[in-house]
Amino acid sequence: MGRYNAPASLACGATAAKPMLVITGDGNVQPEVIMLVAGFSATPDDKAYLFALYEVSDAGTGGTAITPKAIGHGGTSAVTAKKGTYTTDPTKTGVAMLQMPVYQRSSAKVQKARGEGYSPTAYASAKGLGIFVDVTPASINSEFEQEWYE
Repeated sequence: MGRYNAPASLACGATAAKPMLVITGDGNVQPEVIMLVAGFSATPDDKAYLFALYEVSDAGTGGTAITPKAIGHGGTSAVTAKKGTYTTDPTKTGVAMLQMPVYQRSSAKVQKARGEGYSPTAYASAKGLGIFVDVTPASINSEFEQEWYE
């Protein structure tokens, strides 16, 4: 069981309910997300955004693959990480596990202890967790990071 993270820099579009950073398991291994970070790399402005962590039932199509980085000891991650613009968005399941309101002049970080993190409810291929933008007043360059155990 290893510990990994995946950072993502991307433009947060002006359309709500879009995925920013999604990680999915392979059916045998599922992530337990213990840290989430959201912020902005653009000139500060007076706008508020709402990011939310959802369970996803599929990985969607498209997006840009990110190679998860092992933290400490750990081999190659069994979890897939993707960011960006999807041809078909990953399918959200249920309500948000976590909501993160972020003012453009700040950042937000949520940290959980191991064993108390966020995990998908079922072990199945392509099930996982994704950060979505639920409220976005404008397009902006944004920064995200997820850290998890497998």
